[in-house]
Amino acid sequence: MLAQKAARGGGAYPAQAAHFGRAFVRHVAAGRPLAPVLAALEALPLGPIQTLPFAPDGSALGQSYAEACAAPGEGPILPPRLTCPADVHARLTALAQRILVPQSAASRQAGAGAGLTDND
Repeated sequence: MLAQKAARGGGAYPAQAAHFGRAFVRHVAAGRPLAPVLAALEALPLGPIQTLPFAPDGSALGQSYAEACAAPGEGPILPPRLTCPADVHARLTALAQRILVPQSAASRQAGAGAGLTDND
């Protein structure tokens, strides 16, 4: 989910960000190098993320995307937990925070937050 939010924060369209999030998980699970993924994030709002799923190429991201689209039972089995290097996690978090609205009285009046209706 963090990778998906990072792609949205970088300027990817919602559908492409969702595809990227799935591909990111497969990419990390396969133990592939993260440099191509970070380069794809840096290329936003253009670049390979914006072409998913329309033109998955032979690149590392395209291969991870193809695996993410495999039918259940096909492709690599995902581990119960993935770890991401701290620097990559920090970059994903920084991009993901771009989609958040800063807390203020004006944002509250405009409807941000749960307000008094949250009864969980």
